[in-house]
Amino acid sequence: MLTGAPETGDLGTNSFVVQVSNPTRFVDEVTLQVSMWGVNIPPVFIAWEISGGTMQLNGLAGALRSCILQAATNFLAATDCTAAATSTAATNGAFQFTDSQSSSSGKKFHRISAN
Repeated sequence: MLTGAPETGDLGTNSFVVQVSNPTRFVDEVTLQVSMWGVNIPPVFIAWEISGGTMQLNGLAGALRSCILQAATNFLAATDCTAAATSTAATNGAFQFTDSQSSSSGKKFHRISAN
């Protein structure tokens, strides 16, 4: 039995060779391919930049997951969050959001969710 837990870097198709032998020294091998997509990785922000009134957020989530950027003007009222944008993460899990209206609406608090 082969067991293991994939890491984020294992997204996509992975190949490995399994070799078996018996007491009479007969040896055989086979190449196995395992495809891994849609890992349930909680989304995280990894970088942000504000330039000329535009805010850009970069993050990581599972491959090809739909990510939703939510924004609110009141940090304590989670019910005031509205969907500001959506983005589909790439096969490496990377996603990006750009808010060109960030300077025109005063303070904003952002959070991210993924489906």
